[in-house]
Amino acid sequence: MGRVWIWFLSMGYGLCQYGLAQSSNVMWLDGVILLPLILLGIYRLIWKKNLWHLSLCVGISISLNWYTGGINCIFTGIWVFLEMFLFVEAKKQVNRCCVLC
Repeated sequence: MGRVWIWFLSMGYGLCQYGLAQSSNVMWLDGVILLPLILLGIYRLIWKKNLWHLSLCVGISISLNWYTGGINCIFTGIWVFLEMFLFVEAKKQVNRCCVLC
């Protein structure tokens, strides 16, 4: 098994422990539950031009708990930047390479 897989699996294990440890404090779990849905909304916004999923998930996140909703919004801004400038550029380079071949 490669080092990258070991790193990802260990991070996943650590995050599972965080979810279990915070299960007694339900107030903070909305960020853990909604953040993957927000990331899916960012994916749909950039790749499929669908804004509804992202706006709905961010709205729910802010309305449930404004503190974790604000942190999710900060993370959303960072992730949109990464998605647009890293992944979209990589896709453009792959498309250019396929066209040239």
